[in-house]
Amino acid sequence: MKDTTFTGFEDAMIDFFWAIRFNNNREWFAEHKATYVEKIYEPMKALAREVCAGMEARYGLESLWRCSRIYRDARRPQPQGPYRDHIWFVLAQQERWSIAPTFYAEISAEGISYGFGSYNCPPDFMKNMRAAMEANPAKAERMIRAFEKDGSFQLDGESYKRPKGHVSERIDRWYNLKSIGFSAFEPWSDASMSASLPAYLVERFAVLVPLYRWLWTFVPPLDETMEKRSRR
Repeated sequence: MKDTTFTGFEDAMIDFFWAIRFNNNREWFAEHKATYVEKIYEPMKALAREVCAGMEARYGLESLWRCSRIYRDARRPQPQGPYRDHIWFVLAQQERWSIAPTFYAEISAEGISYGFGSYNCPPDFMKNMRAAMEANPAKAERMIRAFEKDGSFQLDGESYKRPKGHVSERIDRWYNLKSIGFSAFEPWSDASMSASLPAYLVERFAVLVPLYRWLWTFVPPLDETMEKRSRR
């Protein structure tokens, strides 16, 4: 039986990602596909599997993991070539992974980024968040203050050109976002490439879990979201 334990990444992973930026064509990839599968794709799946299990064991967050592939969407023009120079995994809540807060990790030649976000959220999600901030600004400020005190993740998301409104100086930046996410980046090191990476990511996600649980309360019901999208 094939061993599915994450044993770390090797320098061959970094070399591959650098090389494909300059050799982004099917001929080169065909010659090096075995390296991609053995040194990147299979280890990434093992990493996702172990982080997923760790998040459930430590925080009680049940999810499914999904790992991206290196292939770009062949249905669209790809001026940068048919392959990505990075891959990622997400911890998905069944069908909701694209519309709700989702933990992720992404690897590239430079390093690893990780966090969570709701980057394709329906408008009602942010509308619900704004309503909650208006109704209970003290709770929102507590959540934001704890995040800012830790300081190891950055807030992501595009702001509306015309602000939606004003609640308080601390809340307003969050309140006026179109979507919301949180991320950290670390260049590769002996530690981050080692077998301890799954446990490290689970530990690092601790500061985000309260925000994750809070933001999940704003996710519209799945049936309602799908119905609105089908009418567009």
